[in-house]
Amino acid sequence: MTRPVTRKIIRHLVAAIGVLSISASSVLHAASWSQFQGDAAHSGHIDATINAQSLHPLWTLSKQDLGAQGIVGGVVTSPGRIYLTAAVSGSAPYDVIAVNAQDKSVSWRTGFAPYFGALSEPSFGNQTIYVHQWGHSGISGGNASQYPYVWGLDAATGAKKFGTSHSGQWSSGSRPTVDGNQVFAAGGYYGGLDAYDSSSGSREWFANVNQQYGWIPAADANRVYVYMGSASASPGPQIGTLFGYDRSSGARTVSIVNGDDRFTTYNGTPFVGGQNDVLAFTVGSAGYTLVSFNVANNSVNWRTPGNFSSYLAVDDGLLFVPNGIELTVLSESTGSQLQHWFAPPGESLDGNLVVTDNIVFVATSGGSYGIDRSSMQTVWHSTIKGELAFGDGMLLITNPNAVYAFAVPEAPSFVLAIMPIAALIGLRRRRSC
Repeated sequence: MTRPVTRKIIRHLVAAIGVLSISASSVLHAASWSQFQGDAAHSGHIDATINAQSLHPLWTLSKQDLGAQGIVGGVVTSPGRIYLTAAVSGSAPYDVIAVNAQDKSVSWRTGFAPYFGALSEPSFGNQTIYVHQWGHSGISGGNASQYPYVWGLDAATGAKKFGTSHSGQWSSGSRPTVDGNQVFAAGGYYGGLDAYDSSSGSREWFANVNQQYGWIPAADANRVYVYMGSASASPGPQIGTLFGYDRSSGARTVSIVNGDDRFTTYNGTPFVGGQNDVLAFTVGSAGYTLVSFNVANNSVNWRTPGNFSSYLAVDDGLLFVPNGIELTVLSESTGSQLQHWFAPPGESLDGNLVVTDNIVFVATSGGSYGIDRSSMQTVWHSTIKGELAFGDGMLLITNPNAVYAFAVPEAPSFVLAIMPIAALIGLRRRRSC
């Protein structure tokens, strides 16, 4: 007995049969990586079929090339451009930098001088680059130059389109989440969530959220989500809880208690799935635990313990989760393990991941790997390690010292044709009973 074939497999099969001769390169170059884990849902998924075995280096952009002391976190992409945040010296100690994708030349750079802390990694949308500047809004005798700000920069020129200040204390500068005509980011003097108009930067609403740090909100078409780990003191809540807020009004419409939460993680970054679910990493009775929340009926779907980090990727009913020395593939609906890939001896998975329609890219303590989704075998490897991103036909690996770009060739036409059949066979093997 097998389950019905998924819509995605049918779509690929029809496409492969009907347009066998069409190149896939346009699909690759249309794909972009716009924010934390690629999109507002933080899915980590790029809808493209690639030839991972033919990946090859394009260029390396070092911090010395940029005149920088270090590169902050990950990058984002738009057609022909890559955007990053770098720590530099001088009166404005952070730059947002736009790099031409073909030759790594700098197109523009815009400086910032946060009063305290840092400047976030960039996010991209609506031809605008968004960054969050740390600060403090309540210092006695202070002024607006010390406040936290959400900034919008023209993606073509780097000109500052807006800078909207908000209340906050010190670590109030997490990476913005962008979706449609809205931008969402942590804020508030004692914690909170702000929504901004993505064009003007005007604040649309503020919602009370507990005072925890380091989280990045996730969004779907209707809501914005934050997970708060349990705490007995002022950060709260008493019991770990997933919160969902209406995108139009900021009203809290989802509140799902996770009674197994045992410890504050101070990282409420959730991931939106494809089955009316939101996923979050917690610390439960069995240790580090991945929890699936059902936002349609305000309940917990399942809990799965593991040696997890704080990343995952979602595609077609599957969850790809770094789990110590292995990449674990879980059923999104049940949390049960379906497949796995083991890192080489002496290595462990310690970074984010990117999932295309046929390849999973993972970061380990020893480098970066491309894994075939059907066979779970390694098909590509680089000793370079860092945060992964995928956009404009490139795999990008970023660490504090450099950005490394690899060309991602399209899959040959015959591979595009047989991939849906192989996926169907793999699906039947996994789901037969």
